[in-house]
Amino acid sequence: MRPALGLLPRLALLLTLAAAPACQSNGTYLGDRAADLGDIIRGHIMMGEAFAAQVEVTRFLSLGFTYSNDAWAAGILQRDVGTWHESIQSLGLIFGRHDELRVVGAPRVSGSYGWQFKGKNAGFQKADPKNPVDWATLRGTVALLIGMDLEVRVGEALDFLVGWFGLDLAHDDKHK
Repeated sequence: MRPALGLLPRLALLLTLAAAPACQSNGTYLGDRAADLGDIIRGHIMMGEAFAAQVEVTRFLSLGFTYSNDAWAAGILQRDVGTWHESIQSLGLIFGRHDELRVVGAPRVSGSYGWQFKGKNAGFQKADPKNPVDWATLRGTVALLIGMDLEVRVGEALDFLVGWFGLDLAHDDKHK
C-alpha cells in the first residue's frame, strides 16, 4: 500500500500539470485552447517577509490582508512558470485593494487592482483592463514567512469553454 500525497504536494502537482501544456500559445486553434486551459489556475509559493490571511470572491470583494516585502516566490503567472521577488500590500474589509508595489524577475503577478475611494482615480481599478473576464477570480492567500497564493480564474474557465466555439472572451487568442 502506497502512502497518500499530502495537500501541499497535491496542489503543487495540480499547478504544474495545469501549466505544463499551456505556458504559451503557439498561435494555432489548439494552442489557444491549451493556453486558455492553463489560464484557469494561477498560483505561487512565497518565502521571506510574508504575512497573509486573505480570501477574495471576485476582484471586487475581499476579506483579510496580505503583506510581503521582497519575498522570494515561485509559481505560475501570466502563462509562464518562474521565480521572482515580490512586494505586495493588500487589504480587504468587504471592498478590497491589492497593490503590487514591486515585482522583480517577472512583469507582474496579477497586477494592482481594487477600490480607491479618493483622488482623481476614485473607483475600481482593473487588474487587466484588456481582459473583461479577469474580475471573475477567486483567490486565497495564506503566509507566515512561508506561504501560498492560489487563484481560480472562473472567467478564464468560461473563456476556455466558449473558445471551442470560436469566441474569445478574454481577448488573448493569437489564432484568428
